[in-house]
Amino acid sequence: RWIGIESSREAVEIASNGKEPNTLAFLGLVEDRLNDPKVRSEIGSDYSLYLNPPRPGLGERGRSVVSKLVRDRPPKAIVYLSCSASSLARDLVCLESVGAKVESLRPYDFFPQTEHFEILAILSVRS
Repeated sequence: RWIGIESSREAVEIASNGKEPNTLAFLGLVEDRLNDPKVRSEIGSDYSLYLNPPRPGLGERGRSVVSKLVRDRPPKAIVYLSCSASSLARDLVCLESVGAKVESLRPYDFFPQTEHFEILAILSVRS
């Protein structure tokens, strides 16, 4: 089961279209949604986490909430899509401190002819 938290309404609608029955997508910020009892009740013991925070990354509160989740209920994997290499690096240090391990990093040029690119990080988690 995949749990996704996304600030884009369109992305949540696409993820929730029913074609991926093992996917739950929630609209909002990570720090708010992971503290929501409805979202927390959906997180079982066998899940993976998808994060796509805004450019500044998770933020202090977001890192704290995600770290607690990873420690308390380790996901099988974390997939983190970032549009900022510096905020991704900071957030990865935090995730590694609670048992996640970066397995791969891959840049994507979604905006050709600009300096903008996205980075997809795949992390495994020791339970």
